[in-house]
Amino acid sequence: MAALYNAVVIRLGVVLATVAVLGGFAACAKDDDKGAEQAGPAPRAAPTPDAPPARKLSGTTNGLHWWLYDRPEDALKKALESKPRVIGFGEYHEQAGGPEIVPPMERFSQHMLDVIAPYTSDLLLETWVADRRCGKRQARVDKTVKKQLERPKHQETTMARLLRRTRARRIQPHRLVFSCAEYKSLLDKKTKKIDYANLLRLITQKLAETTAKILDHQAKTNFKRKTIAIYGGAFHNEKYPYDHYRQLSFVKDVEKLASYVEVDIFVPEIIRGNKRLSKEPFYPLFKTLASDDKVLLIERGKNSFIMVMRQNQKQP
Repeated sequence: MAALYNAVVIRLGVVLATVAVLGGFAACAKDDDKGAEQAGPAPRAAPTPDAPPARKLSGTTNGLHWWLYDRPEDALKKALESKPRVIGFGEYHEQAGGPEIVPPMERFSQHMLDVIAPYTSDLLLETWVADRRCGKRQARVDKTVKKQLERPKHQETTMARLLRRTRARRIQPHRLVFSCAEYKSLLDKKTKKIDYANLLRLITQKLAETTAKILDHQAKTNFKRKTIAIYGGAFHNEKYPYDHYRQLSFVKDVEKLASYVEVDIFVPEIIRGNKRLSKEPFYPLFKTLASDDKVLLIERGKNSFIMVMRQNQKQP
């Protein structure tokens, strides 16, 4: 499934670097009023070393807007200026054996949860639980999916930490719930292997249905915090998916019910060198502006943003 998630497509532009130029000056002496001997040219000032080029912190390239921020918190505040009712966060998943960097989920937990906490009531996570009565079938599905996803061992700890921090901020976490019949549908009848295409469709359906249920519950309560955050792969949350991926995005169903903003969280070490992404228009922009000290925010389209996190952020 990781390969399918990493097929997410993004249409962005290319950025050009800017350069500052220094000028010089010259001065001349005037003739004496009485015809005295003309003074020679004024001595030249010592040459001034060129100043380093000024670093541009925002711009528009091929009609696309981008900004550089010191902190992820500030980049997120910019992306959420429209005050959406539903925020769809998406990530490129890290893989076992990959670089030892701070993963996207941990960066969301550390830097972004506090930004949305004052007005967010619920956090829906793209992970699932099942009715324990499903027995051996559930165990077989869970074991196979876990093996195929090739997630790092620390991901379960990262998820547990996110859940703890979410509850501490009085945000209600939710996970998707699969029935026994739905678990059964994930196994191919002939090969008994996981039907990943069906799994992706089921996840999309569950994300849309659960979001609708939360919105309906909010309508019946007086709780002041009304925003819903959804966190998962940068695939189901696509506001502008290609046609052949359109059925795997929950956005069209959610937008019928509430305002929506997409925020994709990209870690440079995870997406760098990706064969598919390297062909996308945004990629040269990423290569030019991704850095150790700035967070790059790119407006992909209306209410759709990509946040490229700081690189070289190592696991403690």
